[in-house]
Amino acid sequence: MNIDQEMHAKFGKLNGWGAWRQDWGSPNPLSVLSRVKDRYRPYARLQHNHHNIFDHCTVYYKHRKCAVLISQPYPPGNDPVQRQKRDIDAVTFGESCGVQVFTPPLINAGWWYPGWADFFVFIHAADLDGPIKWLPEQVDVELLEQLKGRWKIEQEARHAKRKERAR
Repeated sequence: MNIDQEMHAKFGKLNGWGAWRQDWGSPNPLSVLSRVKDRYRPYARLQHNHHNIFDHCTVYYKHRKCAVLISQPYPPGNDPVQRQKRDIDAVTFGESCGVQVFTPPLINAGWWYPGWADFFVFIHAADLDGPIKWLPEQVDVELLEQLKGRWKIEQEARHAKRKERAR
């Protein structure tokens, strides 16, 4: 099991959500959630590129229905103003689809690219059983740094395997 799979499983279990699956694109990533209103609302109206909000998406199930979507987009550069606009866009768009948007204490604690990828949770209030529980790596800077180190080693090993196969 790689870090991505491990963290997905831990996050889902911590929050009482069932199986998860990657979602690599749809007219509106939120349309996969069972309680979303206006499920085919195009996100083309977003002020910024939709990949600033929806990238590396994963859906979790609850009671055999898609209940939660997480997104781990890269930040829009190092400009804090652009990041704030993107965060506001995410919340506004989520609310327009009838879902709430949550971020961990460390916004850049996505495990797709720890320390760089941001982390959003989109969930309908009816599927929320209490506050979102965050993994220790999403709350503690030292643990996030450890995750970054593990991730870097895993990526280097992957690249070495690819090079070996290419020979």
